[in-house]
Amino acid sequence: MKASLAIPAGLREWSLSIQPFVSRLVQFKESVCLEIAGEHLKVACVRNLSRKRRGVTQLRVHDIRSFSDTDIADLVKNTFKTMGVKHATVYSVVPSSQVLTRNIEIPSVDPKEITDIISLQAGRHTPYSREEIIVDFLNLGVFGKNYTKILLVIVKRDVVKRLFTISNAAGVYLHRVVLAPEAIGIGLSSLLDTRSQEGPVCLVHVDSDSTDFNVILNGNLIFLRTLTIGSRQLVSEREKYQVLFLDEVKRSLESYQGEDVGASPRSFVITGSVTDAVEEFPPLIREALHIPAEIRPYPDKILLSPGARKTLLASKHESFFNVLAPLVVSPEAKINLIPEEVKIRRAFEERGKDIVKMGIYSMTVFILIFAAFLSQIYFKNRYLDNLKARFQNLNQEAESLNHTYTKVEVIKGYLNQRGYPLEALTSLYHLLPEGIYLSQIKFDDVTGLSIKGTAYTMTAVFEAVDGIEESGWFSNVKTKYATKRKEEDRDVTDFEITCLPEEQG
Repeated sequence: MKASLAIPAGLREWSLSIQPFVSRLVQFKESVCLEIAGEHLKVACVRNLSRKRRGVTQLRVHDIRSFSDTDIADLVKNTFKTMGVKHATVYSVVPSSQVLTRNIEIPSVDPKEITDIISLQAGRHTPYSREEIIVDFLNLGVFGKNYTKILLVIVKRDVVKRLFTISNAAGVYLHRVVLAPEAIGIGLSSLLDTRSQEGPVCLVHVDSDSTDFNVILNGNLIFLRTLTIGSRQLVSEREKYQVLFLDEVKRSLESYQGEDVGASPRSFVITGSVTDAVEEFPPLIREALHIPAEIRPYPDKILLSPGARKTLLASKHESFFNVLAPLVVSPEAKINLIPEEVKIRRAFEERGKDIVKMGIYSMTVFILIFAAFLSQIYFKNRYLDNLKARFQNLNQEAESLNHTYTKVEVIKGYLNQRGYPLEALTSLYHLLPEGIYLSQIKFDDVTGLSIKGTAYTMTAVFEAVDGIEESGWFSNVKTKYATKRKEEDRDVTDFEITCLPEEQG
């Protein structure tokens, strides 16, 4: 039983060799790359193969020689539908046959100055006007003191615009447009671990109708040349095109060395569409150029689903590495051939999204603060209701006590004032001097006390007023009138004195 569960040595080595590729795939969710160029549409899809593994799940290739752009858009849409692609990060590649590259030297080491100089002088390296091209570049490093070596990449704007037109018609959002040779160079350098090697490596990527002659240094593309010979020509007329192919490789190497881009390549690596004819090249290159050469089939280094592997084997003249590599190395690829106006529009869209997010966050914070405020009011009201319910009986008792207290105070006041009129009259009787007799004593709440009488002399009236005022029983004592008259041959004075009773404590 234990022997049946043992992992074969070859499988173990294979799993270790694909580990760098798998570790890169894990960085992404579902990712798709498509190539719309020449006679074929190629599509590659990467997603989960199991809970912990990701790999290439599907590959598609379609002949589009007789298709219009509208037909290609419909084909892309249907391909995505049959592949089950819904929310994927989508890349598109531009092959080397559609770009123009130049190795140039810029008299500056400042990145901003280099960008400005390239933007101004890019038109000198192409027959097209500056408005008709998209320009990007790779910084190959500083030499001397004030010069920077640059790999200039130029593509016609119509080529990229066509990619966006087809993608938009198909309902596909392109996240990035990658230069295929750069992605292939980075991807193969990672898979073959050539970054640690000293000196450049010549990477020959064979496709159906063309071949890329790339020179890679430390995982970076430093030289690119396109050969118009592919696996179809090599298979159809092997002897003829083998000679032409070797001549083109020699010319490409001489061109690289003539431009003084860097040191001579230490080795040749051939990959892509590896047919029987291509397998004969390593010894021919070693004999002709005296440089070590080997074939590295990329499918051996990539985790493929059974369906994807079946498609790859059925399309022996096609290389899918140009659509697989961007899915692995997109974050490392420096060339981005998206037009500047699209970048600006997307930047504004992203800024708009950020503003909307900020508005949503602000509204959320406001709602939370408002909810907290309302919750405080609610709990305080509940607390107040509880207090009211708790002290309702106490309030009733307090009101009853207050009513009783009021009654007591009224009774106490009544008792304190009881007998006051008699005492006031008694005091008044003692205060009046002799020679005065009273005819009327009247009291009401408005005018107070009115005392009428007759005195034998006017002096007696005045003495009565002073005595009443100083008694403390009355206030605001006034003589309302005092008139003289005869009574039995005697002068008498009729008078009326008004005053207010003084409250006694």
